[in-house]
Amino acid sequence: MSDKPTIVEALSAVMGDVQSVRKGDRNQTQGYQFRGIDAVMNAVGPAFRKHGIVCVPMLEDVAYNTVEVGQKRSVMRECTVRVRYIFHGPAGDRIECVTIGEAMDSGDKATPKAMSVAYRVALLQALTIPTDEPDADAQNYERSEVRQEPTWDPVDQEERFAAWAEEIGQAETPEQLDDISHRLQAESKKRIISRATYQKLGVLGGKRRAEIQPVTS
Repeated sequence: MSDKPTIVEALSAVMGDVQSVRKGDRNQTQGYQFRGIDAVMNAVGPAFRKHGIVCVPMLEDVAYNTVEVGQKRSVMRECTVRVRYIFHGPAGDRIECVTIGEAMDSGDKATPKAMSVAYRVALLQALTIPTDEPDADAQNYERSEVRQEPTWDPVDQEERFAAWAEEIGQAETPEQLDDISHRLQAESKKRIISRATYQKLGVLGGKRRAEIQPVTS
């Protein structure tokens, strides 16, 4: 029998070392304080190394959407990821958890932002780190009216989808995918391609990005 602690025992020791994380970041748009991923990792990372814990992320699912925000209805790319985190302990055993991360960005950073959110949530919940966040029942939101979409020519959209899908499939670097993403956003904003076409192409882009740039720890 190994004299090294199990992963549960090691995580328990980390919980003893990391009992709180200060809200050191501020959302400039909505004016609230929050814990950024760097703050959480700076607090948890040394404790993980001290107690021999290695965490490996496994991307299980990714989805993209186009949303409009603000009074100017600025086009943003929304990314939602589902990630399985595997915590390996010094004794060789492991424990897993699955979390969801969501993020938006006007450029090409929605995916890494969503991954950061998912990891932060995993660490905060697995280690029971208090957040002082308002309860979900303390706030409510009303959706804006959906803007009427123009009528799309299905044949034209199929042709555009096929052309973009071929270009995505030929992309060999993340930079090429970033360029495609920017041009797709421009076409979506100009109503050249439909929301449905953009979303399907976003899924293809996410899969292609995972193929050429696998998520690593």
